Amino acid sequence: MKGLFLLVSVLINCDKGAPSCKDSIEKASKLAGLDGVDVTMAIGTCEQQQWSLEARQCVSSATSDDALAACGSKLGIDVPTAFFAAALAKLTAFRDEMCKCQDPACVQRVSDEMTAWSQTQMKLRPIPPKMNEDQTKRATELGEQMGRCMQKAMAAGSGKMPF
Repeated sequence: MKGLFLLVSVLINCDKGAPSCKDSIEKASKLAGLDGVDVTMAIGTCEQQQWSLEARQCVSSATSDDALAACGSKLGIDVPTAFFAAALAKLTAFRDEMCKCQDPACVQRVSDEMTAWSQTQMKLRPIPPKMNEDQTKRATELGEQMGRCMQKAMAAGSGKMPF
């Protein structure tokens, strides 16, 4: 019976000292160039998917985007998507702002904000991570939608109809 209690104690305490989702993501966020809401979103993904101890340790010890992606592939966790979700959310917000524009001045303001954000991302992550097919499709859709909204606002501001 003593052996059973020891085994239960070991199993209960085996996760102590291991990186939590928060610790793992915060450490990996330096590689991914995430901050604020982006980190919170990635932590939420980790907790929602209930990443294993091995997965959290892998993410926590990753030293490159490729290593993060390898954690995802090897352990069946959605690491890259967690990081891309933040970028796609930001692109969605830019699209929404652009689609509210009614004139060229608004289009220019949103374009300037997007350029500044992109430049910051490039400083944080000079080599962009590889996107999977779904991520590429979603980013393309957002870009196309933003372009249509931009064209509409520019035409409205000039008094001319688009093509």
